[in-house]
Amino acid sequence: MPKSKKSETKKSLDGSIDLKALNEALSAINTEQRIDTATIKSMIGDVLLKAYKDYWCQENNVNPENANDVPAEVEVDWDKGTITIYDTKQVVPTDDDIEDDFLQTDVATARQFDPEIQAGQTLRVKVDPTTLSRGYIRKVVSYFHQRIREKAKEILLNDYAEKIEHIIIGTVESYDEHVGYELRFNRATGLLGARDRIKDETFALGEQVPVYLIGISERDGRPSLNISRTHDGFVRALIANEVPEVADGTIKIVASAREAGVRTKLLLVSTRPEVDPVGTCVGQDAVRSRALNSVLGAESIDFIKWVPDGPSRIIQCLQPAKVIGLQMEMDDPGEVLAIVPNGSKKVAVGKGGSNVRLAGRLCKCEIRIMELDEALSRNIQYTSVEEIERQAQERHQMALELARVRAAELAAEQGAPAKAEAPATKPEPAPEAVLAAVKDEPAPTVQPAVQAEPTPAATEVKPAAPAVEPQVAPAAKEAIKPAEEEHIEHVTITGHAKVSLSALEQAVDKERSRKPSSKPNWRKRKEKAQDSKAENKETKPTPVQSAMPIYTQVELDEIEAQEQDEKSRYDDDYIDDYDDDSYYDDDKR
Repeated sequence: MPKSKKSETKKSLDGSIDLKALNEALSAINTEQRIDTATIKSMIGDVLLKAYKDYWCQENNVNPENANDVPAEVEVDWDKGTITIYDTKQVVPTDDDIEDDFLQTDVATARQFDPEIQAGQTLRVKVDPTTLSRGYIRKVVSYFHQRIREKAKEILLNDYAEKIEHIIIGTVESYDEHVGYELRFNRATGLLGARDRIKDETFALGEQVPVYLIGISERDGRPSLNISRTHDGFVRALIANEVPEVADGTIKIVASAREAGVRTKLLLVSTRPEVDPVGTCVGQDAVRSRALNSVLGAESIDFIKWVPDGPSRIIQCLQPAKVIGLQMEMDDPGEVLAIVPNGSKKVAVGKGGSNVRLAGRLCKCEIRIMELDEALSRNIQYTSVEEIERQAQERHQMALELARVRAAELAAEQGAPAKAEAPATKPEPAPEAVLAAVKDEPAPTVQPAVQAEPTPAATEVKPAAPAVEPQVAPAAKEAIKPAEEEHIEHVTITGHAKVSLSALEQAVDKERSRKPSSKPNWRKRKEKAQDSKAENKETKPTPVQSAMPIYTQVELDEIEAQEQDEKSRYDDDYIDDYDDDSYYDDDKR
C-alpha cells in the first residue's frame, strides 16, 4: 500500500511536464493525424485554460455558462517543462470604483499579493497546482481529445472538399457481417454499411470499390468518410463520369429519384438546342448506358427529357408505360389518376411499384394507375394525351405573348424599340431557372375533359375551359389589339320568300274596292287554278316581277281544305256577308 501511495503521489499534478513523454506524444500525433507540433502545443495551452475555467465554476458554484468570463491565464514553458495558472483581476483605485468584483479589485487589496502594483494594471495570482483535483485533469484530457478530433476532421475535410458529391475509389480492408465493409482511402477510412450497399452486393478483400462521398463524419471518436452506393447522387456522379456533356454542364440533371438496385429516373435538360439530352446519355448503340449497368447491375435507368408543363411531365415520367390520359382530383391536386391501355398496368406500376412511385417523387404528386376497361366500368372522366398537349401549347403561347407584351412595356418605358416578333419555336428554359423552379413547383393541374371510351383513338374531347386573358397595360393592349372587322349581318332563308308588306297592303285595298261578288263556286275556282297551273308549265315563265307570289301551292291546298271545312259549317249567305265591303263600314252598321 505505501508503494501504491508513493506512485499515486508522483502522478499528481504539480505543474511540471515530462518533456520526453511529451515529445513522443507529439511525434505520434503528427504521424497519425498529420497535425504539426506547433498546432498541438497551442491546443494544449487552450485546453488547460478552458478546463481550469470550467473547474473554477464547478468549485465555486457558478453557472458553467459563465465559464468564459472567468478571469484566468495559463503559461506553458516548453523548454523547462512547467505549467503555471493565474487568477487575474483588473486593479481600480478605490473600493468605490469597483463595478464588478468578479472582474475587479481595488489597489489596497491587490497590493497584498503584489506590493508594487498600480491602478490600471492586471493582478495575477498564481494558483497552486496541487490544490487542483483529478477532475481538472480529466477535463484537460477530454478537451484535448476533442480538439484533436476536430483538427483531424478539418484536415480530412480539406483533403476531400473537392471530392464531396463525387465518386471515389476505396480498397476493401476488412469485413464484419454486423458492421459492413471497411474501405481505405490513402490515410482516411470509410464504412460501407448494409444500408449503403445495393442489395446482395458482396466484395472481396483488396477489391477496388467505387463509392459516392457524401461528406465527413466521425466514427469511434475518429473522423471518417461518409460513403454510400445507394444514394441518389451515386448514379448522378456515375453519369457525370461517363457522359462529358453532363460533366461540362451542357446537360443538366434537373431531378432524380432512385430505388437502389431496382430503378432510377432522371430528368434531363439541355442548355444547347442541338444536343438531345436523352440520346446523349444513352450513347451510340447504348454504349454509355451499358457502362452504367456494369456498375449498377440489374438496376434500370430511365432518362427523361424535362418539359415545363406539369401534366405532360407526368406522362413522360411514367415511361416506359404508355398513357392514354390523366385525371386530376380538383379537391386534391396532389393526386393524379393515369389511364393506361388494357394489359399494361404491370409495366406502369413497375417492379414492386417502383415505376409509379419514382414518377410521383419526380412530379411531387401521388399517381394511381387504372386500365381503360376499369375506367369504363367506373365511368371515369379524364383528359386525353392529345388534349393535354393542346392545353400545354396554349399555355406556352400565352406565356410567349405575355412576355412579348412585358418586353414592349419595358421598351416603351426605356424609350427603345421592342422586337415585335415572338419566337416561333418553343425555347428550352434556362437550366438554372429550371433547377430553382422545380424545388417549389406546385402540383400540376389539368381539367377533366372527356369520358372514358372503348378505344383510345375514339376518345371524344370536350372543349377545354377558355384560357384566362393575361392582364396587360392599356397602352400595350392598344398596341396589340387587332383591327375590328366590319359587322355584317347574315340572314338565313329557310323557306320560299313571301310578298313584301307594302305589296300585301295594295292587294288588300284592291280586293276591297271590288264589287260584292255573287255566291262563290269553289269547285270552278279549283278547276280554273289547275288549268292556269298547267298553262304555266307549258309556256315559258315571264320575267320575274319585283314582288313574289303571295302563296305557294302547298299553302293554297291548305287554304282550300280550310275553306271546304268552313263551307260545311257555315251557309253561303253568312260567308257573303263577310265578303261584302259594307260589313266593315262602321257608318252602315
